Amino acid sequence: MTMIDIHGIQPGWEVFDATGAKVGDVVSMGPNYIHIKTGGLFSKDFYVPATAIADVEEHRVELSVPKGDVSSQGWDKPPAETVSSGTGGGADAS
Repeated sequence: MTMIDIHGIQPGWEVFDATGAKVGDVVSMGPNYIHIKTGGLFSKDFYVPATAIADVEEHRVELSVPKGDVSSQGWDKPPAETVSSGTGGGADAS
């Protein structure tokens, strides 16, 4: 099993699902996840763990899950370790 290096990923890169459908764009990176924002009228933020990234190429990230499954993975909140890292954004943020 090859570990994907997510440290070269940059904001603005496009994110695609396992079938090649565009999911969104990279907003930022954490130590073990990427923060992406979906496009469209009902855009959402997701914090995709590195374990769900299948491939990384220049300006392109491919996930190992279909687009329809992204919203059901519980990735709509930052991972717990990032909340306690002093980045702010307490539970009261709306």
